[in-house]
Amino acid sequence: MDGGQQLRGGGISAFPSMHAAMATLWAGYLVERSRWLAPIGLGFLAVILYLSVYTGWHYAVDGIASAAAMGLVCAAPALLRRFRGRDTPNFGKSAA
Repeated sequence: MDGGQQLRGGGISAFPSMHAAMATLWAGYLVERSRWLAPIGLGFLAVILYLSVYTGWHYAVDGIASAAAMGLVCAAPALLRRFRGRDTPNFGKSAA
């Protein structure tokens, strides 16, 4: 602190950013639902990432790592379908 003001780069390191994680989940949901809703979801994610760094609550790496991890979670069903070669995942069901 210098004269009662917060120094640049003096943000709170809260790794990973749950704000960015939730925004990524919402963006993934909107992208999956409709290509018309995709820009809204991705725009919301960009705003959350920017503002969480700009206001000093997170470092950029907090939001980027969180968004990347949740992006994998959102992509998991599609990746499973692709690797299995089926339309739907077969979680725990025995092949008859």
